Amino acid sequence: MRSICVMQLLSAKRVKSFRMYREEETAELIKKRAQSCTCSSPIDLSELLVSLTRNLICRAAFGRKYGEGEGEGESGRTFKKLLEELGEMLGAFSVGDFIPWLGWLDQVSGLDAKVERVFNEFDHFFSAVIDDHMARQDDDDHMDLLDILLQIQKDGSNGVCMVKEHIKAILLVSRVS
Repeated sequence: MRSICVMQLLSAKRVKSFRMYREEETAELIKKRAQSCTCSSPIDLSELLVSLTRNLICRAAFGRKYGEGEGEGESGRTFKKLLEELGEMLGAFSVGDFIPWLGWLDQVSGLDAKVERVFNEFDHFFSAVIDDHMARQDDDDHMDLLDILLQIQKDGSNGVCMVKEHIKAILLVSRVS
């Protein structure tokens, strides 16, 4: 998996191929900010930068945006909500991580149930994204990261037998890190 990430997904050539996305998203951010500009109001860059980052990562990984915006539908709102919940869980204190014999407290507090629910929702979301990618027949030269993973799965290249669950795991790990 490490060689797939280094050689196929995150090579210098592949990262350079996403320059167009970076330029388009940055220009869109500037345009949005200029349209809503009222010189007397303060600027909250937090949400703008989070949105920019999410859009860049989604376009590079999935070939389209998944965020809360125009024309993105329910899947965009779901993905944004999932990312917010994942961020909350990453910052949550898990007693079982520090004192394993008190891990049962995570069940009582509801943390384990929330982790399971969010994981299942991510699993469902990534399954839908993968199914959409497999169903469409793009003859576009520009491949996103999911296209590359699906191509590796199809070809069996790199001596790796990759199934859909492996692809979902790679996508989830890339979102967390």
